[in-house]
Amino acid sequence: MAFDIDDGGTIDRKELSKFLFSSIVGLCKLLGLPNPSFTGIQTYTYAVFAEVDGDNSGTVDFEEFSSWIKQSEILQEFLLTFTGQQTLERA
Repeated sequence: MAFDIDDGGTIDRKELSKFLFSSIVGLCKLLGLPNPSFTGIQTYTYAVFAEVDGDNSGTVDFEEFSSWIKQSEILQEFLLTFTGQQTLERA
C-alpha cells in the first residue's frame, strides 16, 4: 500500500496520520486556504481510523482500506469531481 511507510503490510494510526496531514495541508496550500490545526487533523485521523479498522486490530489492511474508499461518500464525490469517475462499484 502506498501509505504503508514501514512496509509492514498494514497501515497503523501513525502512518494514516502522516498521510492525512500531508494530504490536507497540501490541499490547503494549493487552494490558498488556512491550514487546519494539528489537533483537528489528529481528531479526524482517530475518527477515520476507528471507521476503517473494521476488526479493531489496531492496523488497517488492504481490504479494509479498499472497502472504506469504495463505501465513503466523501471520497466518491471527490473522485467524481476531480477525475470524472467513481470506483467501479459506484459507477
